[in-house]
Amino acid sequence: MSKKTTIITVSALAALALIAGAAVAVIGPGAIAPEAKPTESSAPVEDSSSIEGLSVGDVLTEEQARPLGRNYNDKTAQPFKLPDGTEVLISSEEPLPESVRTALTEKFAGLVGGSPSVEATTAVLQAAKWAQAQTGRQIVVVTESYGHAGYGADGVPYNGNVWIATGPWATEGVPGFATRDAAFAQAQKVVASQENPGSWEIIG
Repeated sequence: MSKKTTIITVSALAALALIAGAAVAVIGPGAIAPEAKPTESSAPVEDSSSIEGLSVGDVLTEEQARPLGRNYNDKTAQPFKLPDGTEVLISSEEPLPESVRTALTEKFAGLVGGSPSVEATTAVLQAAKWAQAQTGRQIVVVTESYGHAGYGADGVPYNGNVWIATGPWATEGVPGFATRDAAFAQAQKVVASQENPGSWEIIG
């Protein structure tokens, strides 16, 4: 993973207003208008909505995450919510932090649940599209699947559990492999062949 780059935005500083007490005019002989009471100055309030100085992977407060989340199309500074509700800072221009990669790995593995099938692979592909939309990163998932596993002694093809490297980028069938390592090597080939390999993530 490349060195983290600090993301700096303009801090949203709250303006502090001092409200002066107004003098009251009293009509009548010898009437004296009471002096205006000075308003006590408020102590500076720490602004927790600023993300100045934070880096990809840092935990965000609710005040920091809310305005970022509203600008859904800007992925250069975006909150990502982990399964426990914690929100961390991510960027489409930086590799995903380990906490997000772990969450996605567990999400994809949970959809397969140790029982590879065509339905499970379809669910993984849908989840990969969701992850890609959420992060702005191109996603390749290395996962178990069910498909063409090889040929028997009689030359007849047979189906079985295989490992594949797939994702939203795959418009055609992808090759199946006997091991995860072989599928991961295929994922690396896919990424290396892209014009912008730095914007891709291999998950799984």
